[in-house]
Amino acid sequence: MSNAIAISGDGRKVVAIYNDSLNQMRDLLGKPKIERASNVVWDADREIWVATRTDNGEFLCEGKDRDHVLKEEVRLLSKELITKL
Repeated sequence: MSNAIAISGDGRKVVAIYNDSLNQMRDLLGKPKIERASNVVWDADREIWVATRTDNGEFLCEGKDRDHVLKEEVRLLSKELITKL
């Protein structure tokens, strides 16, 4: 999986969709402040995986295949990186 990283114009803030490969950049980026952007949970009533934002509960995506939902969740959130700065 590739990493999308957005850096503010003044270079003081970096935002990324976290995955463990970012640990290799800790010396460069410093200690990260990690905030969960979304949750993927099993909806037992509908028997599907559902991704929602943690800040406002907004629906992101859903599906029967958890891996597909996780990939779609990352794709959608990656598109929003620049707005976090």
